[in-house]
Amino acid sequence: MYNTSAGGGVCLVSSDGGFTFVIPGGSPGWQEMDQTPTVETELKISDDGRTVLAEIYNGSPR
Repeated sequence: MYNTSAGGGVCLVSSDGGFTFVIPGGSPGWQEMDQTPTVETELKISDDGRTVLAEIYNGSPR
């Protein structure tokens, strides 16, 4: 998710007029325990990366 040399990683779904990220999440250690995500957050970030423009979605995975 934080690998900037990969162009934003798999969470970056759009870069039109800012950056849109869809980020899966769960309880601590969910990835290491090979569990499925229990929450999904979608955020729109400004072109300069300094401001959250919108919280598009935050809830159960779609």
